[in-house]
Amino acid sequence: MDLVFEIIGELISGLVELVLESERVPKAVRIGIVCVLDGLLIALAVFMICAASSIAGKIICALIGLLFIWGGFKFLSKILKH
Repeated sequence: MDLVFEIIGELISGLVELVLESERVPKAVRIGIVCVLDGLLIALAVFMICAASSIAGKIICALIGLLFIWGGFKFLSKILKH
């Protein structure tokens, strides 16, 4: 199971790197891909908040969600600078 998670992580990492580094991909497509990926990660964090049974678990999941939001803004600002 860890191998599957590692493969999925590497694929997402490669896709993000390709999107951010490639000038062939139009800016609108790059922004769309980042928004979709970040939206999925934020939705996962919200699901984890709902599934957590303890207050500490909910706080940790909320912090992870905020980290995903910050990362999305960071990626978008990097795309818009180019």
